[in-house]
Amino acid sequence: MSDPLRHRKPAHSAPAPPDPIDVASVLAPIFRRLRVDAGLRVVDVAQAAGVGVGTVKTWEEAVRVPKLPQLIALSGALGMRPSDVLRLAGL
Repeated sequence: MSDPLRHRKPAHSAPAPPDPIDVASVLAPIFRRLRVDAGLRVVDVAQAAGVGVGTVKTWEEAVRVPKLPQLIALSGALGMRPSDVLRLAGL
């Protein structure tokens, strides 16, 4: 004899999780716009943030996302608070 409860679907199913946000693609244009609006070159931002030029380029090209300490340094180099940068990006 089969168990009738074994093949029942749950009464409530959890909603599907939202699609993940491509954070790099969201932040990249913000980083670039803030830098250009501030009249800064990539090398200026890199030096002020204590990272390499290539690192800043990977952030602006949406290849990588800065880690929190890097985001703090980058935001400062751009004359912003990290929370303001994230707010501009809608995050």
